[in-house]
Amino acid sequence: MSHCLGFDLGTTNSCVSTMTSGMPSVIPIHGMRTVPSVVGYRAGLPPLVGSEARRQAIANAKNTISSSKRLIGRRFADAEVGRATKHLSYDVVQGPEGEALIRVPILQKEVSPIEVGSEILKYMRTDALRQLGEVEPDKKVPAVITCPAYFNNDQRRATEVAGQLAQMDIVRVISEPTAAALLYNYMHRDDKIKENDLFVVLDAGGGTYDVSVMECSGDGIYTVLATSGDGFLGGDDWDNALVDYLVDDIAGVVSHEQRKTDKAARAALAERIRQDPVLISRLKATAEDTKKQFTDKAAVDILLPSFIDGFSYRKTLTRKEFEMLTSFLVNRLIGPCKQALSDASLTPSSISKVLLVGGTTRSLALRRRVKDFFKREGLTTLNPDESVSLGAAVQGAILNKDVSNILLLDVAPLSLGLETLGGVFSPIIRRNSTIPTKKTQTFTTSEDNQRSVRIKIYQGEREIAAQNHFLGEFELEDLPPGPRGSLKIDISFEVDENGLIHVCAVDQNTGMKKSVKITNASLSAEAIAEMLRAAEENKDVDRRERELIDYEKELNSLVTGLSDALTEHRNLIGGVVAERCKKQVEVGRELLERIRDASRRALVNLSDVRACRDRIQKLTLELGQDLQGRRVKPRK
Repeated sequence: MSHCLGFDLGTTNSCVSTMTSGMPSVIPIHGMRTVPSVVGYRAGLPPLVGSEARRQAIANAKNTISSSKRLIGRRFADAEVGRATKHLSYDVVQGPEGEALIRVPILQKEVSPIEVGSEILKYMRTDALRQLGEVEPDKKVPAVITCPAYFNNDQRRATEVAGQLAQMDIVRVISEPTAAALLYNYMHRDDKIKENDLFVVLDAGGGTYDVSVMECSGDGIYTVLATSGDGFLGGDDWDNALVDYLVDDIAGVVSHEQRKTDKAARAALAERIRQDPVLISRLKATAEDTKKQFTDKAAVDILLPSFIDGFSYRKTLTRKEFEMLTSFLVNRLIGPCKQALSDASLTPSSISKVLLVGGTTRSLALRRRVKDFFKREGLTTLNPDESVSLGAAVQGAILNKDVSNILLLDVAPLSLGLETLGGVFSPIIRRNSTIPTKKTQTFTTSEDNQRSVRIKIYQGEREIAAQNHFLGEFELEDLPPGPRGSLKIDISFEVDENGLIHVCAVDQNTGMKKSVKITNASLSAEAIAEMLRAAEENKDVDRRERELIDYEKELNSLVTGLSDALTEHRNLIGGVVAERCKKQVEVGRELLERIRDASRRALVNLSDVRACRDRIQKLTLELGQDLQGRRVKPRK
């Protein structure tokens, strides 16, 4: 394997690194250590990428694409797409397969976020190889690429495809906080690290926020214990909050100068600004620049000459005012921290260090909030913009066997499993299981002479399958006929190193096999957080429903068995016993009807079902004993 490149394809900025003489190092692209994740399309010419694209963004707003990472691997109908488009200068439309596409008027067509990502990666790859002295610049090169910890199957796969379109062999897709932790531990590999040392990586980038709780075993093995995150908590969101404030403030100032003081006129002017891609691009650039200056300035002068209707805008904004505007974002930082610690069964006091990575961790308000929660300063020894890419380069060196004695194990963010009889969710791989992993469970048929088994795959924490996220399904057909329960089917779930999901079903008797690679696991950080919240809120409801399903199956089996026995042995059963049995069969059937009626199901008392089941079970046993005593001997 030649040079293995490590890419951080970021929401706002991207970076590429490699290992040089045993040390990870950033490769400056055209003199810049980070490249703006911006692509500007032009008619009849190759697209501009990076700083060149950003410089022409205001004049070419509709054809200049930024923050495309928030759209990669998503469906147009996803709530996150609608949320993202509110602050984009370009149009997002629905593709023929329901995917989110970006309209580029100057090309008179749509492009996918994957294509945008590939242009950024291609731009970096080309100059990186030139600097590394590669004599075959068009050959495929191995690369490790990073993505947020909460990227789902679709988003990880889309990121991988973007790399492949950029003429790279993507040897691994790893989580961004995992990459940062890998770098930190590689740079401190000679330090004395105590066994079972616990630390947290907070990765606040341009578009996403990830929290990973990790453990070092002391022998070079680093295990991710839990992850959490927020897909709309990054530098972009601080910018957008300031843009929203500026839109309203400018509308108020200009309306006043135009002597239009009514609320309707002010609102109409604000809407004009929001609908103008050129004005929004100017505000976005101003907001980002202002935000960065607050790292070392207490106040910033904002000047927008000839902004709208010939009016200029000027304002001095203090850091305190900015922090008040964005306090709701800072407050959201702690929720994922609490979730990750809870999942790992830890408390803030258990953590020995907190590693801060990502450009947004330069925020002084963020650092104060993190210190308040963990009761310790966050470590800022790594370059927040470069650490993820450098960590990816370390991972490449490990895969290339240039680095040894370091192993980092990631986790699955949600449980994976399938729907079983009665609609129950049966988890195969549990949430926060270390990956890569493979788990197999054996299932059987539920009906006599069942010729096929449909396997429905879900992801989530609810006990009822339909309340989880549906991933896909496939069917194992042409099974040999036989009584229910006679066929044994092994179902295996596998999550690979890149977090991609594979499911396989094998009939033990015939060796018949069918498998599927899941490609539609469209779950965002928000969706995952919402699923976990819903699972916690509804755990009592889910437990009751699970019990009711189990009782229903038992009761149905007992009622059917007792009814069949009454018919088959009617000549052997005494009248009194027969009447008792018939009465309980009727009670059982009536109860089953109530359970199966959606309008009455919630009113069914579990203790009533349990009591009915126990009575029929006892009666069935007594009937069996009675029949043994009454059975007529056959004639000779």
